[in-house]
Amino acid sequence: MSESKSVLDELSGEIVTVDDVNESVSTVISQERSDELSFDYIVGDVADDSESNGTRYFQLVNEDAGIQCLAFSRVRNSLPEFEEGDRVAVRGKLTFYEQRANCSIYVDSVIPVGESEYHAEIRRVKKKLGEEGVFDEDAKHVVPDYPSRIGVVTSKGSDAEEDAVTSIHDEHPDVSLYLRDTSVQGMSALEELCESIAYFDSRDDIDVIVVTRGGGSEQDLHVFNSEGVARMIYDVDTPVVTAIGHENDTPIVDRVADSRAMTPTEVGSVVVNNKQQLVDRINRLHDSIALGYSNVVRDSLDGFETELQTAFASTTEARIQSLSNRLESGYTARCDARLTE
Repeated sequence: MSESKSVLDELSGEIVTVDDVNESVSTVISQERSDELSFDYIVGDVADDSESNGTRYFQLVNEDAGIQCLAFSRVRNSLPEFEEGDRVAVRGKLTFYEQRANCSIYVDSVIPVGESEYHAEIRRVKKKLGEEGVFDEDAKHVVPDYPSRIGVVTSKGSDAEEDAVTSIHDEHPDVSLYLRDTSVQGMSALEELCESIAYFDSRDDIDVIVVTRGGGSEQDLHVFNSEGVARMIYDVDTPVVTAIGHENDTPIVDRVADSRAMTPTEVGSVVVNNKQQLVDRINRLHDSIALGYSNVVRDSLDGFETELQTAFASTTEARIQSLSNRLESGYTARCDARLTE
């Protein structure tokens, strides 16, 4: 404690604690709520919609910005029907939670205003790429049955990286994996994903490219619904396997990719064959070949033995008949000679 005090004593300027800052922010928000921070409605797209203990929680997002909304039980039952991806106008009270420094909207009412801009953009991109044949099956590459070197495009240190690496090596521990640390959401994600995919495609030693990340809101997965990443996957020559989000997440890149795993934990079963199953299959084939060889040899020997016995019997019978004929001829000749004496 004394060391901490001595260090603080050496700092210049006003020193505050976290709770001091949060209390100050809360005071500012409370003071400004009726002025600069006042609003009648806040408009955005619904994301991460869920319920817990009678309260409905959802994110109200617009482009890359978002704010948490809470509809308590007294309000929740009176709200109109809406779901993730809908665009809505929310009336409510802006609040600040000091302990976690979070801003939220306590919802009073919600008014649906139509399809979200995000969904409209996804629909436009799907239509455009579909008309160009980007999703066609005959445009896809064949994923090799036995890849030995796999490039993995994901965020280093993420759960998706761990799950993908574990699932692949659980299936086949001898496969070599090469990670390209890449942003999977945010402003730089589009450029970094395209650069990483292009990098692995430029390497002659990479058999398959895996593009993966964990689950999240639709906005978190925004870059995987972008035209840029979809076209990059379509344009490369190396087969691409995607493993994006949860089982119910199907972004545009999944439709372009040469193959798809529903989650990072399942990508191993899609990309590689199980080594132990391959070993077992080889052993079964070895045993089958050995048995087949034994049967062929046995059948051949049995055939040779039968032919030999037949040939021996035929030769012996012919020799005996020849000797019998010679003996009979000799005997007849001898008898004729004695009678003429």
